Amino acid sequence: MATYHFSARVIKRSQNKSAVAASAYRAGESYYDERESKQWDYRGKSVSHSEILAPEHVGEWAKDRENLWNTVQNKERQWKNGQLARDIEIALPRELSLEENKKLVRDFAQDNFVDKGMIADINIHEEKSSDGGMNPHAHIMLTMKSIDEKTGQLASAKNRDWNNKALLKEWRENWANVVNNAYEEHGISETVDHRTLAEQGVAREPEIHVGFQAHDIEKKQGYSERFARNEEIKERNRFSVLAEKTKDVFLKQYRKAVSWVRGEEKQLSLSSPAEQATYYNYGHTKEQDRELDNSFDRDNDGR
Repeated sequence: MATYHFSARVIKRSQNKSAVAASAYRAGESYYDERESKQWDYRGKSVSHSEILAPEHVGEWAKDRENLWNTVQNKERQWKNGQLARDIEIALPRELSLEENKKLVRDFAQDNFVDKGMIADINIHEEKSSDGGMNPHAHIMLTMKSIDEKTGQLASAKNRDWNNKALLKEWRENWANVVNNAYEEHGISETVDHRTLAEQGVAREPEIHVGFQAHDIEKKQGYSERFARNEEIKERNRFSVLAEKTKDVFLKQYRKAVSWVRGEEKQLSLSSPAEQATYYNYGHTKEQDRELDNSFDRDNDGR
């Protein structure tokens, strides 16, 4: 079953976060954080692909990941509450190869972020999922300041237009379209939907994103509260699906039984075999089906 996931958050100093550390982790590299005077070493992490996309007028300083995020941090004037980077995480189609997913992410980032003036630091991870399959996903760290076209350097002020919630909704929808187009091109009968379950009219509890930290805790310590909560949600959803299927089966049997009884009663009042045949063929269709559905709901709503 195809899975849709697109999350966005801001890496903030107020949460004691470092853009250099975040980049080092996502790239599986070791970088020195000039502001923290600390080496962030994540060279043991498995990373399938890394690359940086930048607007054409950006200088070479942005092509080096360690230099890029140190420059971002040093440029941020708010030392306590500064917003350093936007972090996008997206689930990639399991059905596609790494090369195919690389192209999907690269094209999406170019169209939605880089062409708008952002620098995109892309890293793809392929990890084991809780269901035993693979969990390919991409992290895209984005700069929050525009680029000065004359100097090719970061501007002093942030581009506040990029914080618009409508823009986030547009990104989410665009990613869904990218994935669905890829499925269609490869002849895969799957689709994803960027809308919430409520917007889709799906009576299912949304699962929470577990994330790498909870998976690591579950693997090393045998228990993660976040992992356990998500497993409980999955179990409730499985029960809901089973309950709906059971209701459908019972409703069909209920409709059939009541229809038969009413048919027998009606047959007694009809004067000729022709009238009886007409009734059975056409007489108890949509109106009676609606009536039966309503009566079923009344009988089973607990009142």
